[in-house]
Amino acid sequence: FINQYRITFSILDDEDARTIESKYVQIIGSEADEMQGFIKCDANFNVTGQDVQCYIQPENDIGDYRCIQLMAGQDGLDFTKMMVELNGKEVHTIVPVGAKYIGLDNPAVVYKFCKGECQENTRRCSDGQQCIQSTDLCDDSLDCWDGSDEADCEEGNQGEGEGEGEGEGEGEDEDEGEGEGEGE
Repeated sequence: FINQYRITFSILDDEDARTIESKYVQIIGSEADEMQGFIKCDANFNVTGQDVQCYIQPENDIGDYRCIQLMAGQDGLDFTKMMVELNGKEVHTIVPVGAKYIGLDNPAVVYKFCKGECQENTRRCSDGQQCIQSTDLCDDSLDCWDGSDEADCEEGNQGEGEGEGEGEGEGEDEDEGEGEGEGE
């Protein structure tokens, strides 16, 4: 039996929302560092105010779901909610915290949203959902969608951050899979 993932993006309902023709995603499980590289979602993301779904079926067993990674692309993407389902059951919901929407706008960044703890040598962004490499803190490049990796930086502390390598942060979702009502 091969698992199937469905990822639903609720695209921002705004005529100025950033949208793209396609999206590249990657699922990370407990049994593998990565699925099989980034997979192009065969869906039209060039819409506003609608839900867009894409389906992914890993070639191998990757174990329990841990994270989803997204590439912003040249045009970026603005969404109000992203839900990951495994075989029809919700396993992860990403919503904006302290903002109206999540804006992925840096084509040089791979945005990684993890359920539970971040991996070793990574840090959680202030939204409590996204993980970045510890070396990406205070490097003059926005790696967290909310910009928190560049907040409160002092000259000379690039890539340092407190508790480096712990992989934990505030805002972990104890009610995994719920997600409703957050960030509003």
